[in-house]
Amino acid sequence: MDKGFGIIINQNQLIKEVRFSDSYFDNISFESDSFEFALEGVVINYSKLLSAHAASQRNDLFSTLFHKYGMNFLNELEGEFCGYLHDKAKEKIYLFMNFTATRKLFYYQTDNLFIADTSLLRLKEKLEKSGISTQFNKEAAYSILVCSNLLENMTPLEGAKRLMDREYVEFDLKEHKFELKEYFSLENISRFSGTKSQAIDLIHETFEEGVRLEYSKDESLNLNHFALLSGGLDSRMAVLYANRLGYKLDEVLCFSQKGYLDAIIARQISEKYNLPFLFVPLNGGEYLKDVDKVTAVTEGTGRFTGGVHTNYAYQFINKENLGLIHSGQLGDGVLGGFNKSPFKISPSKEKIVYSEFLFDKFAKPFQKITNEYDSEELFLLRNVGYNRAVLGSFMAEDYSYQTSPFMTSFFLKLAVSLPESWKFKQKLYLEWLNKHCAEASQFRWERTLLKPNAAWKTKFGDIVMTRAYSFIQEKILQNHEGSKMGNYEYYYDRNKDINGFINGYYNENISKIKDLELCGDMSKMYNEGSFEEKMLVITVLASNKYLFG
Repeated sequence: MDKGFGIIINQNQLIKEVRFSDSYFDNISFESDSFEFALEGVVINYSKLLSAHAASQRNDLFSTLFHKYGMNFLNELEGEFCGYLHDKAKEKIYLFMNFTATRKLFYYQTDNLFIADTSLLRLKEKLEKSGISTQFNKEAAYSILVCSNLLENMTPLEGAKRLMDREYVEFDLKEHKFELKEYFSLENISRFSGTKSQAIDLIHETFEEGVRLEYSKDESLNLNHFALLSGGLDSRMAVLYANRLGYKLDEVLCFSQKGYLDAIIARQISEKYNLPFLFVPLNGGEYLKDVDKVTAVTEGTGRFTGGVHTNYAYQFINKENLGLIHSGQLGDGVLGGFNKSPFKISPSKEKIVYSEFLFDKFAKPFQKITNEYDSEELFLLRNVGYNRAVLGSFMAEDYSYQTSPFMTSFFLKLAVSLPESWKFKQKLYLEWLNKHCAEASQFRWERTLLKPNAAWKTKFGDIVMTRAYSFIQEKILQNHEGSKMGNYEYYYDRNKDINGFINGYYNENISKIKDLELCGDMSKMYNEGSFEEKMLVITVLASNKYLFG
């Protein structure tokens, strides 16, 4: 299936290329005498917008929204999308990204040339056809080696940038002038002024509305309801809210090691509520060889082992009549996981730095980025929540679109507005769960091994239960496969075929890193670092191979 779009602007011409099909979800492209519009993705509140603006068809709706709100019309849309708009009267081109940057849109700008594309590889090829030499981004490589993902708008291609959450490009064709703007600022959200009890009720109402929009979208397209389910809280909340609202799930998917808590708990929930259950075991680890397949999807934006298991599991999905992939992505993060302290603090290395091995080589760019934030929560929301966790959304690209009621703009605005002290250690999350979805507390929480029906269990479970469980499983029972969701290091150490493939991949590709300092650092990290650090090196090598062969 063809997908994506691209734009080239130079002094003499404007070239627009739409590759996607209008028949897929809410993809749309149309042109009139004064207006051209293209959107790729899914808008889950599309039906509501049609009704609210008395529009009979999508063309009318988007024209109406733009002429009423300008580029702030993007605040009216909920979903997984990116696109472009050409205002012919004002001679301006706009490129836009959704609220959470779950799509990919890259751009490159010089004084005389602007190129944008949803594919970084296509962008590179267009640059080279325009006579611009390209090279691997050394700073981006260190970002992967230190943080496991690219920070902010970095890409593996030197000079190219990625359009971030809530951003749009405004390009004045008459002046050949480029501006990067935001259509919403999280920094300016007013602090919640109500009581904690009111906040809990509002979380319930807001989350329920997100679930309703997602599943109604499936129904409007006559597609099946498909959801992810694990032993964590986020996915079970999304599934149980959907079940309560009367939506009949056609299938729920869980993937982990056989016998691991994710599989056990997800199966218990499925049996309790008669949910058709698909389990994909991750035992064996053969999918660790899919380095290049995963990199072709992520385009080098994050650690390949962060998406390789999802890529493998999705191969078992029945694509026929498949609706949205309903998830609980980011729930833990936005309701406490990104709050290291019960009060507002500035960003630090904690929760973002994955490896200290080469941190000194990335210290200055890291400091420059963190200096732009006075809130660690907002820094982590973008750079862990969107730039790292987004790999799951990318892996869904060949099957559907992944959604989450925790990631609607209205839920995120509410979550950001709430006091840090309430969200700290997921206290507010658990209060909401036990007040409005008590059935979710009847099953153990994979993180703590305890039912999430009392606040004290979180700390006790994190400190005592999980450590005891790991010790018993790995040291006493020698159950390495069932002790984690995916025990990649175990397979690397014990499977000669996997070990040989990974080491062979390193040996074949390390010499392709042209920068001598970077090549030396990667060699040292691979030979002296941990297994996880080796995988970071492999990720950078795969990124370089994807772009430059």
